[in-house]
Amino acid sequence: MALAVAFGYAGLAGFPISTQRALIMLVVVMLCQILRRRSFSVGALVVGLVTVSIMDPLALLSAGFWLSFCAVGWLLFINTVQPPTNILWRLLQLHLYLALGLTPLLGALHQSVPLASPLANLVAVPIVSFAIVPLVMAGVVASPFDSSIAAILWRMAAWIWECLWMYLSTLARVLEPVTVPVAPQAWAVALALGGVTMFVVPLLSARWLLGTVLVAALALEQRNTPPLAQLRLTVVDVGQGLAVVAETA
Repeated sequence: MALAVAFGYAGLAGFPISTQRALIMLVVVMLCQILRRRSFSVGALVVGLVTVSIMDPLALLSAGFWLSFCAVGWLLFINTVQPPTNILWRLLQLHLYLALGLTPLLGALHQSVPLASPLANLVAVPIVSFAIVPLVMAGVVASPFDSSIAAILWRMAAWIWECLWMYLSTLARVLEPVTVPVAPQAWAVALALGGVTMFVVPLLSARWLLGTVLVAALALEQRNTPPLAQLRLTVVDVGQGLAVVAETA
């Protein structure tokens, strides 16, 4: 039953990479339970990564692929190294640490780090999961029997979505994203990864200070200009066509 519902939800969502990953991990866990084998979250994540890569090799070129799998892996790492606490505090911790953990990847892929993401996800995830999606699905189920009930359910979902969108729009205006000057090089991303790991692992008393210094490496201006008297041409796919970037020393 759980697999059927998961397949149906993934199909309605259009099978994006995030739902493919979640669906494959669920299948792995369910198979382990059926075969009476012990399941490991990391193993399920690796199986999901390999399976999605085989099914859609071009997904490896998508930023969403790496953000999706790295986010889940980071959450598994947090649950491993952080001491247990109450549910509400753990929920707040997960949203904060997830935003911090994805900072190096967002800086490398998008050259922008959204400051509003923890507050946005903290409100949007439960509202969408437990209010908007159930109301929409209930309307779909009710529509063949009574279109008026379905319309009421859909209007309720639309009203909740409008309220949520107003909150998210206000949040985006108040907390503007931090822009990275240029695309960071590999060493800066590695230092930033070490910094966000310090935030999570409770080993050093000054881990927040050291971690902040290492994450700040993303903001260093790292110019990668071509050699003197040479021209570098880069062709960029911008969606609606191609753009050519010309660089000189």
